[in-house]
Amino acid sequence: MPLLLSRLPEDLHPFASAIDTPLPEPPKTVDYFLAHKASWVPRPSGPRHEAFDEAYTVGMKDWHRRNGLFEDSDG
Repeated sequence: MPLLLSRLPEDLHPFASAIDTPLPEPPKTVDYFLAHKASWVPRPSGPRHEAFDEAYTVGMKDWHRRNGLFEDSDG
């Protein structure tokens, strides 16, 4: 899979369900565009949630770096 992934554009990511290795539970989740949620949907809260009313502007790579989960596959 690493050879195949090296040919993908940087902003293209596989579905997590397509990865055949166990993944750790994320330290937190990001919920965004909450200003546009239906009124009957509860707003996520708690220390494991980052909540944003509008767009979340941090990319996946930076999110993983911030949370100590980034592994550099370039060597």
